[in-house]
Amino acid sequence: MSPNLIFSLIAICAGMAMYAAACKRLPMLYVFKPLTTVLVIALAVYAGSGQSIYFYVILAGLLLSLVGDILLMLPSDRFVPGLVSFLMAHLFYIAGFTIAADYHFSLESVLPFLVFAVVMIVLLYPKLGEMKVPVIIYTGVIMIMGWRALDLWSYTDQVPALSAFIGAIFFMISDSALAWERFRNKFPCSQPIILGTYFVAQTLIAWSCGLDH
Repeated sequence: MSPNLIFSLIAICAGMAMYAAACKRLPMLYVFKPLTTVLVIALAVYAGSGQSIYFYVILAGLLLSLVGDILLMLPSDRFVPGLVSFLMAHLFYIAGFTIAADYHFSLESVLPFLVFAVVMIVLLYPKLGEMKVPVIIYTGVIMIMGWRALDLWSYTDQVPALSAFIGAIFFMISDSALAWERFRNKFPCSQPIILGTYFVAQTLIAWSCGLDH
């Protein structure tokens, strides 16, 4: 299967999942949301070919994301287990980005992500209730993921590293939109926006498995 075909299938299935979410067609969503992530995993396998530790760590994160996808779309509220699955996925992404950068750290690059985390927590905090601690921890983790992805890109000029960084940014956008929609206010087209940015993020991170490390 060629990468162009995989990308095309991802785009088609993601579009179907976004349509299903927007129109509240749950049976369709139950099919196309996890199917899109399965195709993203196939893309990672194609790009990485099992050649590096980075590939296996990112693959673990994608598999945990698939579990999170299933938990978050179930009719019963499985938000916390889903949150835990994605938290673990982010931890694997952080590990992968850090390993691939040979533990390169740039303190200057952390500042914009720290500002992002503080702003999100301040805006969400009054509405979090019993979810204060989990959401603060999760926000800190996605901030670290974005920071490590930026350091990875600054460490190497490879296109897959740039793909990982852009993917991490899209993941931050998706998670922020999800948190805002759940804890603050629903907004028009929230589900297509959340899913669209999420699938772009996962696709770009999967494609980064081609990183030469």
